[in-house]
Amino acid sequence: MVTITVVVAGLAAPFPLLEGVEVHVYDAAGTAFVTSGTTDALGEVQFLLTDLTDYWVRFFKIGYSFPTKQSISVDAGAATNTFDVAGEDLTTHPPSTNPEFVRASGYLLNAAGSPVEGINLSFTLTGQPRVVGGMALLNSKVYTATDSTGWAEVDLARAATYDVFVSGMDDEVLRVKTPEDIDAVDMTDLLFPYVASVLFGDAALAMSVEDVVVSTAVVVLSSNVQTPVVLDDGTEYPASYYISLENSDPTVASAAINSSGDLTVIALSVGVTTITAVQKSDILVERYPEPSIVLTPLVVTVT
Repeated sequence: MVTITVVVAGLAAPFPLLEGVEVHVYDAAGTAFVTSGTTDALGEVQFLLTDLTDYWVRFFKIGYSFPTKQSISVDAGAATNTFDVAGEDLTTHPPSTNPEFVRASGYLLNAAGSPVEGINLSFTLTGQPRVVGGMALLNSKVYTATDSTGWAEVDLARAATYDVFVSGMDDEVLRVKTPEDIDAVDMTDLLFPYVASVLFGDAALAMSVEDVVVSTAVVVLSSNVQTPVVLDDGTEYPASYYISLENSDPTVASAAINSSGDLTVIALSVGVTTITAVQKSDILVERYPEPSIVLTPLVVTVT
């Protein structure tokens, strides 16, 4: 076995090292999951892999694009087993200057796909008034509008629920949840999030017939909000609201997610099955092209 290091950095100057990139390693064909990890503050993640073997590596971080099929060759006799990967920042979003707020920004287009000036958006903080940074934040409306390029931006309280009205959408009101731990978010992802990744509590389970294992499943939306998504009125959207499970061999094991996000696996017969997550249809706005869900499938081996 050989320890290899993957270093992920931004594609454009000043080429920042990227922390929090999910790295998934598969066999050379890209079909069998091997292992996964997340880059640290130095943009690095290490894996212990088989010598003289080729692997397919996938990367994921909201707001970045990576090579779709990055291959690496592990060779203990090589000069180095460090692999550099570049991620492209899809949109540069300015951060909020207030550490208690997140800045939502992005482009809005008309039905012809062209930027248009004067698309109005209003954000109303819902629920009980809150104190942020020692100051009262009242439930008033915040307004913004697109400029001549179709760009709009607004600062919003973190981890808060807002009712949003967008001109041109008739009288529909969007209820959104802002992220808690970032200072910038794409406007489109805030208004119309999609399932960006699914995190299973286990990457693999070794079970005996009739064993029952309770694990977890967490959905991360493209707005960087994780399940359960709890709104100000107590309404809660667990992982099971957004995803369903596909089971490659339901005769080997059953799998189900409850309203608390618990993933229960019951071993039924000897064999191997793979549990994967699929975004439910008609739950979130359709996107074209449809983004792929980044996840590590759960492999269940029953003996």
